[in-house]
Amino acid sequence: MPRRKILILVAIIAFAALTTTATAPPWQVKDWHLWTVDDCDWILQRSPWASPFHTGEAGETVNGRTASNARVLITSSLAVRRALVKTSMRPNQQKIDACLNQDFSDRILVTVVPKHDDDFARAPELIISGRKYSAISAETVNLATDPCLNDSEAGNVFDLAHGGEFVGALAFVYPRVVEGKPIIGPADKKFVIMSSKHRDFNFDIRKMIYNGKPDF
Repeated sequence: MPRRKILILVAIIAFAALTTTATAPPWQVKDWHLWTVDDCDWILQRSPWASPFHTGEAGETVNGRTASNARVLITSSLAVRRALVKTSMRPNQQKIDACLNQDFSDRILVTVVPKHDDDFARAPELIISGRKYSAISAETVNLATDPCLNDSEAGNVFDLAHGGEFVGALAFVYPRVVEGKPIIGPADKKFVIMSSKHRDFNFDIRKMIYNGKPDF
């Protein structure tokens, strides 16, 4: 093949690689230490681990349901916790380790932001292929003690950077195993967090992959 054609081919391949990298999700193509604020916002707001429910302006009734800007995050996900740590810009390695080294092998942690008492006065159900599971604990997130959100040495930079949306956030814990069986099996493709007002926050299990492994 002539040298000129080889150079053109190499240029085309390089351009295609750059384009793919530019458009691919950051959790697929970047080391988490290189994630930008925009990358982290993508993960925390629009990724497979973040499910919004928004049908209009807050308080507006749409199709018989009051609109809400609530968002559910799967905070037991390592990708989500790394985005939280990265966004907080904390210098304290001990605090980073406290967040990232948590063991969620026996439970799924779900966080609702911002706070919506009307929707979550009762813990939402986790629904998988028609099977319903109740939360084993429910509490308001304490920013002063939460391993991933506490950033007191930096004046709580994380929460201020996100408009205070984690103030009053709610955390719900669900078991991974019930009666000796995993609640999510190989045939399950999606799960739903269903609020008491029947707002459904949907998650695609097939897309919740990080570092080649299921991550939720």
